[in-house]
Amino acid sequence: MTKAKKSKQKSGLFLKKIVGKSLVCVLFFFFLRFFADQICKNIRKYEQIKTELENLQQDGRTQKVLYISSITLTSINSYPLQIIITRVNAQLRDEMLTRHLASNIRSQFPNVKDIVSSLEDLRTNAYTNLNSFLIQLSQTHTNTTKKDEKFRILQRNSCQLLWDMLINCLSAMRQYELEIYENVGRALCIDDGIKQSEQTGKEKEEKKKEVLKFTIGYYLQQNYQIFLQTNSSFESNTGPKLDLIVNQLKAKYMQKITFVDKLQQDQKGELNKLMDDYLTYACEISWTMLLHDTPMSFSPTEFEPKEMITFDDQKHRRSSGSDGHSQQIWYYAWPTVKRGNTLLNMLPYVVTGPVQQSYQKKGMIPKCSELMVLYVQVF
Repeated sequence: MTKAKKSKQKSGLFLKKIVGKSLVCVLFFFFLRFFADQICKNIRKYEQIKTELENLQQDGRTQKVLYISSITLTSINSYPLQIIITRVNAQLRDEMLTRHLASNIRSQFPNVKDIVSSLEDLRTNAYTNLNSFLIQLSQTHTNTTKKDEKFRILQRNSCQLLWDMLINCLSAMRQYELEIYENVGRALCIDDGIKQSEQTGKEKEEKKKEVLKFTIGYYLQQNYQIFLQTNSSFESNTGPKLDLIVNQLKAKYMQKITFVDKLQQDQKGELNKLMDDYLTYACEISWTMLLHDTPMSFSPTEFEPKEMITFDDQKHRRSSGSDGHSQQIWYYAWPTVKRGNTLLNMLPYVVTGPVQQSYQKKGMIPKCSELMVLYVQVF
């Protein structure tokens, strides 16, 4: 064999080795790419699962049922994720029937987000309209302009009247709820069953309320609107229960406005309409707040803080009538909401001002002076 042939054979073997190694590298590259793509997909799926779990835990109505299917992972970290998925699936299967039964009942019942939205709508519309009209009437009957020092007192008195209306709407609807529970408890003889236990008086009342809420809670949620339109249980009072409560509250607060008798007929009619709108909407929202699985309440409940509080834009919102140069909270214009003992993610509206002039003692707020009751009595 000549040297030329040997050299040609060596060159051929060399090329075959190069091509073979190149092919192996290309295959290895595509394998790594495929493997990396699978890992990325699994990571994205894992993040999606975590997000869905967090959303499920944060769902106030506990209505959404989430089922996570098993995922076959090719990465080395697949086992911990598979454990998480198995545990979640087991928990959700146990709750599926309960949640399915509750979902139809609660489908029309306002959730936490709906209630917060309704409260903001109440403040923006009915509250603002009534507040502006009361201040306008007060200005007319006191010959006060916006530049007068008394004008800020008129604003304060009007805000306190509306604040007390809102707080007492919740109290009135809570009383109505207790009335329903009392009637149902009497019909079901729940007191007789609880008397046989060894609990104290307070514990028995809590147990009674817990049993009644479990027994008829879903039914009240399903028919929450019907209970507002049902007739009063008292023969002397006819008409829907909601109208009765609103009329009682309106009569109470009309007496606090000392210039009502001096109003013209059209002014009285406008005031009546605005008060009806505000009280009716406030009572309707309060009713849904109380019927929630975890009842809601307003916070704070006092109009003026009992101690000096500095304005914090992370905790408060300034309302109209505030002194932009003052950092001390004079009074609350609109509360926030608590769900159980947890504050919701909404800030109370406050009015800042030189409150130190209103203090007789450090940290104590005095009763209203004659100047502060001008034409709207406060209490």
